[in-house]
Amino acid sequence: MEKMTTMLPLTNGKINVLEIPILENVSFEEKELKDMDLPRDVIVGCIVRGDRSIIPSGNTKLLTGDIVILIVNGAVKEEVVKIFTGQGVHAK
Repeated sequence: MEKMTTMLPLTNGKINVLEIPILENVSFEEKELKDMDLPRDVIVGCIVRGDRSIIPSGNTKLLTGDIVILIVNGAVKEEVVKIFTGQGVHAK
């Protein structure tokens, strides 16, 4: 979790808002969001790319340097952080 920039717990930790930078050499770089094997309780709410904020669709690709804003169920937050920091292999 040390690569995670920000975590904001809501509803006593049942829901968390995560801000995670996409680093080089993650397994899903250049893959579309729909091709990522994410837990069911994850919403990719926004991608910050440079000065732009992107509301993603399934066809949106994550690039090195992006900052991803996620809304996750507290029960899966550690798994999600591992996926987005490249510590887990979760691309189809």
